Amino acid sequence: MFISVSAIISGLLQALKRFTLPAFTGAVFNAAIVACALILGSRLGIASMAVGLLAGAALQVVFQLPGLRDARLRPAWDLRHPGLRQIGKLYLPVILGLAINQLAIILSYNLASRASEEGIAWMQYATTLIQFPLGLVAAAVSIAILPTLSRQASLDNGEGEASFKATLARGLRLVLVLIVPAAVGLLVLARPIVALLFEHGQFAASDTDAVTRVLRFYVPGLAFAAIDLPLVFAFYARKDTLTPVLVGLVCNVVIYLVAALAPGVILGRPLEVVDLAFANSVQWICHALIMLGLLERRIGGLRGFGLRALTLKTLVGSAAMGIATWIVVVLLGNSGSGEFSGFVAEVVTVAGAALVGAAVYLAVMAGLHVGEMTHWGALIRRRSLP
Repeated sequence: MFISVSAIISGLLQALKRFTLPAFTGAVFNAAIVACALILGSRLGIASMAVGLLAGAALQVVFQLPGLRDARLRPAWDLRHPGLRQIGKLYLPVILGLAINQLAIILSYNLASRASEEGIAWMQYATTLIQFPLGLVAAAVSIAILPTLSRQASLDNGEGEASFKATLARGLRLVLVLIVPAAVGLLVLARPIVALLFEHGQFAASDTDAVTRVLRFYVPGLAFAAIDLPLVFAFYARKDTLTPVLVGLVCNVVIYLVAALAPGVILGRPLEVVDLAFANSVQWICHALIMLGLLERRIGGLRGFGLRALTLKTLVGSAAMGIATWIVVVLLGNSGSGEFSGFVAEVVTVAGAALVGAAVYLAVMAGLHVGEMTHWGALIRRRSLP
């Protein structure tokens, strides 16, 4: 109940362009679970996690309520309200989409269990690392631009269409300048990051090698998955929830299955976990390209906003960053990370390589006069898009 109420409040705040409090609900939720596990774990055991979940859900609601203090909400019980009917109409395809996503997850887990006993666990660890930049960049930008896109899409004039394109293009530009270097960084630092975060306790070096391989097959689709999210939200803003579902049905089931089974059939070998990661990348790439093509047919394309030039500059900056990061990893690896060893050495390797890579990327992008880096700083200070 609390999680549902929290989601409704988050939607209200985002519609009012108040993004700060909803952005921290996940942190509040997880912090409550961790705190209850540490405080009550010795007495309640695993049940302390359930108590933490309940406490975290309730705190999400309490944490967001101050954002609605001047909203003047007036609850009304009116089942004939036209807004309620519209929500129901738009939600029906979403239900179908959720069912398709669950089917795709079950299918993926089933194939992973057939490929290896540890296959599901390896995929989950790699997916955790992929989801971090997606949530931090793509989801944040998509949520921020949705209210503006919705308002602009409702305007029945040329100015509204032009503003819609400009807002979407700006969102895509902001995503591109961060998600491409993030993908390159994950590709280069895959093994050090996996070892640092997961290689403890029962998680052995062989597991690190397996998760690293899976992660690297996920990476090619990361940028496309990030670009795809604002495109999906653009359809939602235009009150079209059916098209993303139909595209998802084709990509998440049909294309995914073909891409997952093709390597084994072509190479004449059993199914491997990396085949499923490869299939996910193919699925994300196809979904993004199809959504972009359909959107161009609807609004006439996004030419004139410098997306191609920005993509080229981002690739150049990311390549330079990747080379610099790889050199630092090699140097630190050959020197045993200087005076450090074990966990500290892993931290030094990942942090040192990441900082050098970030500095190189920022320098190259500044030299190429990419203004989006400055826009990200302003966006963080304002916590929203206009």
